[in-house]
Amino acid sequence: LSLFDLAQTPSSDSAHELGRRIADTCGADCLARLDRLLAAFDQQLPEGCARLEFLAVAPHSQGQGLGGALLQATLQAMAAAGCSAAALETGAERNLALYRRHGFELLGRADFDALRQYSLWRPTIAQVEPGAATGTPIR
Repeated sequence: LSLFDLAQTPSSDSAHELGRRIADTCGADCLARLDRLLAAFDQQLPEGCARLEFLAVAPHSQGQGLGGALLQATLQAMAAAGCSAAALETGAERNLALYRRHGFELLGRADFDALRQYSLWRPTIAQVEPGAATGTPIR
């Protein structure tokens, strides 16, 4: 198991390729709709709240706990960076159980032009215990 560098910034080529794939799959205006969703979501976040932009596991590797391990490592990095809370959004209802297991709470759901997004947040991420099933902070 190898976790990527959490501070790694994707290359412009990989970001361009991701944008092309989103446009091909969801339509040319999809990125503009996503930008509107993210702007609406950002207005809800408290000061000091980090936002998890992207978390994914390759389809052939799903169901092995990798998503939980990536999420836990990300929460630990956020806590180490001094973030007080974490937020994310997902368009897949099937992902809600994973995020809830790691202490995220549903803030709401937004529907824009046939695109549904669920907004979640975790009110505290201070000192996340490695391997904690619930992601409960250490006190």
